[in-house]
Amino acid sequence: MILLLSCLLLSVSFPAAGRTTVQQKADVSYRDSLTGILFPARIGGFRKSVVRVYPHKILGTRITYSSPVVATCGADLYIYALEEVPLQEISPEALDLHSRTVQKTLEKNLKDRPGISHVKVLPGGGYRFRMDGKEFYSGLRIIPYGKFVIRVHLTQPAAGYEKNSELFFKALQKLLTINDKVSDNGK
Repeated sequence: MILLLSCLLLSVSFPAAGRTTVQQKADVSYRDSLTGILFPARIGGFRKSVVRVYPHKILGTRITYSSPVVATCGADLYIYALEEVPLQEISPEALDLHSRTVQKTLEKNLKDRPGISHVKVLPGGGYRFRMDGKEFYSGLRIIPYGKFVIRVHLTQPAAGYEKNSELFFKALQKLLTINDKVSDNGK
């Protein structure tokens, strides 16, 4: 249920042109065609559950990781370009504008979604809210990666969110740093 919520919160309407490829083997790593990053079957305490590859760079790729322990924990990684034909690295100004737009969209979607109440904006791109009588945390990070953006949306019960999200984001940062080093060696 919470994965469905996270998908709805940051959904963007795009034309349904082309074919979407879906990979559902949770125990297999996935190499993203846009960035070349090899995403493992596990990041932190989360296990890869679904990969969707969309036909356009602006739609990009969505990789969903789920907690094998807590059913309401999930992380979605969206990898995409800000332009149809990305020619250069994303400028700090373009990233800042995009980040503010995504933050505003997430906040609006949380506040407008039936069944969600008590939405509180937290420092650093996070939100607390209540759904079905339970408190949840939703963290958002937008990471520039060359010509592409990696947007991470992690949602889980508020109890224990700091530890779980910290483990996930540290593991993801390590993965991206390793890929940067591999990329630099190949130049």
